[in-house]
Amino acid sequence: MIKALQMVDKYKVETPASRPDNELIKDKSIIPPPVTIDDIPESMKIIQGLCVVANV
Repeated sequence: MIKALQMVDKYKVETPASRPDNELIKDKSIIPPPVTIDDIPESMKIIQGLCVVANV
């Protein structure tokens, strides 16, 4: 639970209820879509940062 809260704070992502035992997405995080076109670069930074954390 603490790891999930740290990821929410650092990467601005959403985590499912009952993480990491969520039956639908397991321990993955949900990346909210950008609200405007200007938000796309920031969203890409978040995605790239998560790929590094997950070793993808």
